[in-house]
This record gives sequence, structure tokens and C-alpha cells, in this order.
Amino acid sequence: ELTTLTIPASVVEIKYSYFNETSSYRDYSTSYKYVVPFSKLKAVNVSADNPVYSSQDGVLYNKSKTKLLSMPKASGLTNFDIPQSVTSIGNEAFQGCSMLESVSIPASVTSIGSCAFSDCTSLESVSIPASVTSICYRAFRDCTSLVSITIPSSVTEIGGGAFEGMCRIATVTCEATDPVELKQQPFSEMTLMYGTLYVPKGSKQKYRNAKGWSDFDNIKEIGE
Repeated sequence: ELTTLTIPASVVEIKYSYFNETSSYRDYSTSYKYVVPFSKLKAVNVSADNPVYSSQDGVLYNKSKTKLLSMPKASGLTNFDIPQSVTSIGNEAFQGCSMLESVSIPASVTSIGSCAFSDCTSLESVSIPASVTSICYRAFRDCTSLVSITIPSSVTEIGGGAFEGMCRIATVTCEATDPVELKQQPFSEMTLMYGTLYVPKGSKQKYRNAKGWSDFDNIKEIGE
């Protein structure tokens, strides 16, 4: 039932990923009801004197606000503009924020952490800026309302399952002329079968020959 959490100056280590845990557990005190931890948490407030962490509008950051660590699941926000100071989005930072519909990522961000937006089931719009170089493991997993995504040419690393569970009719646009090397498949089988991959003109055959990308049944050149 916790809605607000205040972190004093003395706390120098927080296992913050637990705030965004989405797995339920059985609560034996309420007739075996399944409960998701921190499902009603609206805000995390950090003391201004804390040497390691900070908060802004209930969202948890590191002290310098260069890394966004956690947005509470029950923040109530449907649209969120990540501050310009942020250079990285932490692991599980938005995980389970099911009310979130759109996120604006500034050009200062270079990496999107593992499971950063996983289980954001209402997320319909996200723009990945050309500053981003890495999209980690399961970053957008089970964003079931996300029907299109554009991967800028700046991205050099895409983790396994990064876009797994997107809408099966999703369109994926890759702006890189040369395909990013995939160590694991980032897309679900449904997207590979029913979605469309758009690539730069003259690059279709490269993607047809590239490991992982060749799994798409439908590959077209941008503008085709």
C-alpha cells in the first residue's frame, strides 16, 4: 500500500530495480491474493543532502541527474520528457509503468539499459535520438501497444529480446546502411513474421544476408 518513499541523506545504496518489479507474489494474509510489489508507489523523494541520489517530481536519479534510475509504477504520468541532463537510462528504469503512453528521450542520452521500458503496455510512442549507441537486453520487451520503432544509425549494439513482444504488425525502421551485428535476436517471432523492416535504399540485400535481420519475412527499402 506504500505510495510515497522518502530517502534520507544517510542512504548511499538503494536496490532501486525492485521498485519496478513486475512479478507478483502470493500474499498468504489476504486469502492467497497475488500482489505486485510497489504497485501503488507514486513518488520517491530524496533528501537534498544525499551524496549519491537525487529526485525530481518523484523520479529517482543519481546525484548529478545524469542517470535516470527509477520511475514509480503508480506515478500516474502518461507522458514524460526525460530531463536534458540525463545521459543514460538505467536498467528497469520504467519497467511496469503501465500508464505511460509516450516518452521523449533527449539527444543527451547514449544508452538505454536492460528492461528499461519492459512491460510498459500502454507505451505507443518513443523516439530514439541519434545520440543513442546501445539498446540493451529486453529494453522494450512486452511494450504491446508499440507498433513502430525507428533505430537510428548511431546504434551499434542491440541486446537480445530488446523489442520482443511488440505488436505483431509492427514496423521497424533501421537507418544504418550496414546492419548492426546481432548476437541475439531482439525481435519476437510474430514481428519477424508479420512486421515490416524498412532499411535505407540500396541496403536490402545487406539485411537479407545479415544474421538476425534476415529472419524478417518482409524487408523493404525506405520509400518503397
